Amino acid sequence: MLYAYRWQIELFFRSIKRTFHALHLWSHSERGIETQFYLYMIVYLLLLHFKQSLIQEHNQEQAGNLKQLEEISSHKNQRLNSEKTI
Repeated sequence: MLYAYRWQIELFFRSIKRTFHALHLWSHSERGIETQFYLYMIVYLLLLHFKQSLIQEHNQEQAGNLKQLEEISSHKNQRLNSEKTI
């Protein structure tokens, strides 16, 4: 169980390194490393938030488009049915 948590942490840090090309430290002091870590965490979480917001907007937009298509299809079917009864 502990190994699984450790592996998730490793994957998280790898994704941060890839996202920000963070291959080296700006400072080798304890405070500098801590500052860089928190900076990466804040920016990474903001990017994740914006990405999720865009995905949600896109899904809502697609749902609206689907609803419009269903309404158009429904109107066409109603018109065809009314023409058949005439």
